[in-house]
Amino acid sequence: MDSLLPFTVTFRMPVAEEKDEEEEEEKEKEEERKGSFLEKIEGEDGLRTQSGIDVKAEGREEEDKEEEEEEEEEEEEQEEEEEEEEEEEEEEEKEEEEEEEEEEEEEEEEEEEEEKEEEKEEEEEEEEGEKEEEEEEEEEEEEKED
Repeated sequence: MDSLLPFTVTFRMPVAEEKDEEEEEEKEKEEERKGSFLEKIEGEDGLRTQSGIDVKAEGREEEDKEEEEEEEEEEEEQEEEEEEEEEEEEEEEKEEEEEEEEEEEEEEEEEEEEEKEEEKEEEEEEEEGEKEEEEEEEEEEEEKED
């Protein structure tokens, strides 16, 4: 092992890479400082920072838009359903009114028919009464002749 010591090779990074690494380390340190100042606390609509500024979470805006669109669609569907129900109710009311009118017409027709029948019966009775009177008169005439 002692024989290998004089031949050790040291590796050294090029100067440009060292500068890049130093810059990256500085950026990371700055981000850490900012992160501690703007510590994010999860809230209802997004993230709230210690400074009191509301920061929307990434992707949350898209979700909110989608939710709003879905709610709007649901509201439109509900409105359409309500309109359809109202139309159906109106149609049912019209049908009921028509049925009532038809029933009234039928009742009126039945009453008219009954009145006609009664008139016929009265006429028949009158005719019978007239016939009986004529017969009685004839009988009386026959009796007088006898």
